[in-house]
Amino acid sequence: MHPVLFHIGPVKVFTYGVMVMLGFLAAVGYAVRSARRYGISADTVYDVAFWGFLFGMVFARLVFVALNPSGYETWKDVYAIWQGGLSFHGGLAGGVLGGLLCSRMRKLPVARLMDIAAPAIAVAYGIGRIGCLLNGCCYGHACDLPWAMRFPDLIKAGALTPPSHPTQIYSALAGFLMFGLLVWLDRRPHTPGRTFAWFVSFYAVYRFIVEFFRVGATAQVTAGGLTQAQWASVVMFIGAVIAVILLRNGRHRGPE
Repeated sequence: MHPVLFHIGPVKVFTYGVMVMLGFLAAVGYAVRSARRYGISADTVYDVAFWGFLFGMVFARLVFVALNPSGYETWKDVYAIWQGGLSFHGGLAGGVLGGLLCSRMRKLPVARLMDIAAPAIAVAYGIGRIGCLLNGCCYGHACDLPWAMRFPDLIKAGALTPPSHPTQIYSALAGFLMFGLLVWLDRRPHTPGRTFAWFVSFYAVYRFIVEFFRVGATAQVTAGGLTQAQWASVVMFIGAVIAVILLRNGRHRGPE
């Protein structure tokens, strides 16, 4: 694992933070290119991306800290997001809220922007999970599979886990697969908003499955034998399926 990428004097540059920023840049780059098909300017994408990213990071951190309060004894610990510790469910909710507020204030096509954002979020997610791998967090349960890996133990300082599921790799691959599927879906004639609904449904299914292999703050078993993230995914999936069905009968539109 390489949690610290390099040092600038006494300052540590954390690999996780760098990968999150690379994911954000890749997402914005894709969104700018995709937005051109609909006559949406790059400046508009930058504005929506900024507010979506800002709200997303705040919500992602707050939800993670709420799920794992024992690891954050001081406010300084809460602020250190470059060391890892983000909830994607919280980040998605915050990002959507930030994007919606910006879009409403500027009277932008909300549904179309959400469709543009869907593949962008997926590719950022895949890159961010590579950051998790390099940081040594978000790994899975012990296993004896040929591709099992060992990670820094979250409980015993200086120790390594037994060979475990590299769920960060599973998640990164899922993110890149979702990106490819969503790009294909977004280029087909569809009702605005439907690509984003597909993204939410894809993510919910993937996350529900991968939680069976994960350990960590969101993998704590709760009611019904499911984790917190799995229950959140169930709610997301139901909402997304309803949206896909409702939008199926709407007006289909391709690039404008």
